[in-house]
Amino acid sequence: MFSSFRFIDFKSFEGATLKTPNFTLIIGANASGKSNAVDGMRILRRMADPVDIGTVLDGVRGQEPGIRGGSQAIPRIGAQGKRFHLSCHLDDDEGLLAYRVVIDLEPRVIVSKEWLDEWDTRKRDWIPLFDTGDATPDRGDIQGTFYSGNPGRRPSVQFLRNFSALSQVPGRIPGDTTGPKRVRAAAARMANALRKILVLDPVPQLMRNYQPRHRTEIIATGENLSAVVANLIQTPDMKEKLLTYLQDVPEQQITDLSILEAPTGEVMLQVMEQCGSSQVAVDARSISDGTLRYLAVLAALLSEKPGTTLVVEEIDNGLHPSRVGRLLAALREAGIQRGIQVIATTHNPALLNALTKDDLKGVTVCYRDAETGTSRFVPWLEIPSYPALMARARLGDLVARGDVLAAVHADPDKETKDALDWIKENLP
Repeated sequence: MFSSFRFIDFKSFEGATLKTPNFTLIIGANASGKSNAVDGMRILRRMADPVDIGTVLDGVRGQEPGIRGGSQAIPRIGAQGKRFHLSCHLDDDEGLLAYRVVIDLEPRVIVSKEWLDEWDTRKRDWIPLFDTGDATPDRGDIQGTFYSGNPGRRPSVQFLRNFSALSQVPGRIPGDTTGPKRVRAAAARMANALRKILVLDPVPQLMRNYQPRHRTEIIATGENLSAVVANLIQTPDMKEKLLTYLQDVPEQQITDLSILEAPTGEVMLQVMEQCGSSQVAVDARSISDGTLRYLAVLAALLSEKPGTTLVVEEIDNGLHPSRVGRLLAALREAGIQRGIQVIATTHNPALLNALTKDDLKGVTVCYRDAETGTSRFVPWLEIPSYPALMARARLGDLVARGDVLAAVHADPDKETKDALDWIKENLP
C-alpha cells in the first residue's frame, strides 16, 4: 500500500505530506485542500502509463477529462517558477519504494525531473534506481542514469520528456544483468501500484442506463455499476455481502438484487424493496442518487483486486446520517480485510462520531496555515490537545462546533497547558 503522498508547489500546497494508513479519512473545512490532494493522486496514477503529460493535466475535449482547472490552475500562487513536485512512498511485501516527479508547465508541459529509489534493508539506506536531470527547452528528450549494481559511473539512458520516465523503463533500460533487472522490477512494482489507484467519483445519472455485461471493472464515474453488480451477484457470497451492507440504507429495505437483460445482452441493476407486506421491483432508473453512490462504493470494495487504493471524495455523500454505520462496516470488512486501501474525505459529523478508537488512527485534518494560506496536513492523534478534546466530545461533535479547526490553529504551548488544566479540573 502507499504509506504517504507529498505535494510541493501544487495548487494550495507549498510542501505537505499526507500519511496514508490502510484506512485514511481526511477532514477539513471547505477549500482547505482536500480536493487538491485527490487531484495530485490522480496525476500520480497517470504516471504509470505512456500518456502525454499535457493530456493528463488538460485532457482532450470530448474524449478525456483533465485535472480541475487544467495545467494553468496547478501552480501554487507565490511559488518560484511554473512547476510542481509530487511524490509517494510504496510499502509492500517486497519492501519500500520512493517515487518523485517534477513537472514544468512553461513554456509547455513536460516532465522535468524524476526519481525512483529503493530502500536497502541491509545497507539501511536508499538506493537510487533511476533518475533524470533537468529537461532543457530545446530538446525532446531528457538524460537519465540508472543503477547497474557495479561501482563507478552509472549507465545513461534517454527518456522522452513529454511522458513519465517510469512508463518508459521497460523499453529503455535493458534487463540482461542483475542491476538493470532490479530497476525494471522496482519500476514495474511502482507502476502496477499506481495503476491500482482508483479515484471513484460516482455520477448517479450515468448509472441509470443499460451497460454491456463485460464491463466488470468499475470505472471512475461508476457508470458501469449494473455490469459490475451483475458479475458480483453470480457468486452467492458476494450477493449476500452486498445485501448485508445495503440492508436498511434506503427507507424501504432492500431484500434482493437482480439484473434486467436487454435483447442486445446489456444489463441493468434491479433491487427488490420491502413495502409493507409486499415487495416492489425498482431498477436503476428509479433508485435514489444516494443509494446508487453507496452501491458504487460497495461494488468497488468487493470487486477491486487486493492492493487497490480506493480514493473517494465525500464518501458518505447522499447517505442519511443514521446509515453511516453500514458504510463504516463495509469499509472495514469488505475493503480493508480484502486488502483494499481506502482514502476518503468527509464532512459528516455522524460518520466521524461512529469511528472506533482504531479508526481514529487514520484521521487527518487538512487545513490552511493562518499566515501563509497554504494547505497542511496533521494527523488527528498528533494534535497536542486531542486527548482533552476527545474527553469533552466525540470527533463529529468537535468538528461541528469548530473545535478541531481551532485546535490546529492554536498555540501548541498554550493549548497543552489549557488541556492539562481542563483534565485536572474535570477528570477524577
